[in-house]
Amino acid sequence: MAKEEYKWNLGEVATIKRTVRPMKEGSINAYGHYVGSRYICIREASEEQQGILLKVLGKVPSEYIKVVDGEPFCRDEQDDLFAKTRYLSYQFPTLEELKEALNIIRNDTSLVFAFDCAQMHINPRSSFWVRETAPKLLFMKRPQVYDAFHDVLHTDTGHGVSYRVSIIHFTAEELIW
Repeated sequence: MAKEEYKWNLGEVATIKRTVRPMKEGSINAYGHYVGSRYICIREASEEQQGILLKVLGKVPSEYIKVVDGEPFCRDEQDDLFAKTRYLSYQFPTLEELKEALNIIRNDTSLVFAFDCAQMHINPRSSFWVRETAPKLLFMKRPQVYDAFHDVLHTDTGHGVSYRVSIIHFTAEELIW
């Protein structure tokens, strides 16, 4: 079988095959992360650095996000398996990954146009959900939001609606997520 090669140009729409990675198994429910569908290439891969693909998932209110196994989770898809239900979520980016991606987009206006053409509207100076969480009560955690305009990470007050994005790094040989 031929090995898949990953090479996309800046601003190109990349179609990724759906891939699932298990996250947490329970007796009734299972949780996992997945990638798939259309992303925009915001940085090409080279010998010196990994490429970056970004997918805008839209704006989501805080009540759609829960914390599963210490990470923010949004029920993006559901698979009904034989004995249980598996819920899938695009993995939230880390604050570092998100800042890097937003800096790239801010510095290249052609990328904002590429997102608009792909009907994935994004405002790189808005607020975004990130993987980092903050403590809530004894063992619980709550998702955090990065305010890109003020460069501040904070806990959502429960009234905000922020962008969700999925970020995949890639080399010529593999997807890293």
